[in-house]
Amino acid sequence: KLYRYARTRADAAAKLTTALAAFSEHRTPPPERQTVAGFLEGWLENTARPSVRASTYESYSGVVRHHLIPDLGRIRLSRLTPDEVQGMLNRKLEAGLSPRRVDYLRGILHRALNQALRWGLVGRNVAGLVRSPKQVRYEIHPLDPDEVKALLAEVRGDRLEALFALAIATGMRRGELLGLRWEDVDLPRRVLHVRRALERYQGAYRLVEPKSSRGVRSISLPSFAFHALERQRALQGAERDRAGSVWTEWGLVFTTQIGLPLDGSMVTHSLHRHLRSAGLRHQRFHRPPPCLRVAAP
Repeated sequence: KLYRYARTRADAAAKLTTALAAFSEHRTPPPERQTVAGFLEGWLENTARPSVRASTYESYSGVVRHHLIPDLGRIRLSRLTPDEVQGMLNRKLEAGLSPRRVDYLRGILHRALNQALRWGLVGRNVAGLVRSPKQVRYEIHPLDPDEVKALLAEVRGDRLEALFALAIATGMRRGELLGLRWEDVDLPRRVLHVRRALERYQGAYRLVEPKSSRGVRSISLPSFAFHALERQRALQGAERDRAGSVWTEWGLVFTTQIGLPLDGSMVTHSLHRHLRSAGLRHQRFHRPPPCLRVAAP
């Protein structure tokens, strides 16, 4: 005989479902003493790490080890309730985390518990039974053509002029712009090819392929972006000559003055500084920036 204890009738029904599923598949029912912490650690290493990008794994790991395990880790996996998950989410909101961030925590827990459900370790996914925090919708106010002219005039002569011109002309992600290589740019035909992105993982930069096949694409360059790239090539050539043996060749279009990849947060900070200087509205830049993707002059 197999005995299980539950606090409520609903918990008892869920445990019965789990035990019956294990019995029908000729498996041993899951151990009662497995904790949420033990399961999440195993899920991170055995399921998440092989299936997601390194940067995504690092993000998942931070959430699991800094939020989920400290709050829920001691609870037995089979006894985790929606009320306990909801309480954790509420505490995170009270501690100052944004609704979007709290919903991200819930999403990772939901993904992990889906795996537990498939493996028959739990009878239901309690993360799917809680209320997500109300999201504050971020309204996008794109720059109009006159504002784009003002921004282009503001960044003229800046080391990152060509990067901002490409953002305006193409709507490329920040990581795609920073991962653009000269071999991806066909200046005679005025076309560039998006084939990779730059990401930072554990303090080191690396080039990665787009997350989906739709991320690989070719984009025609308007005249203002084409001429900005020509100036960028000349600028980088002069910087390479000055750097001499210190130059590190990555083949990137946008680099530091010694050839190294640019830091994304520094690029975003520079954009915000130019927007303020030109008297323009704040714009996001980490993800595809529709705020900059306009019919530019």
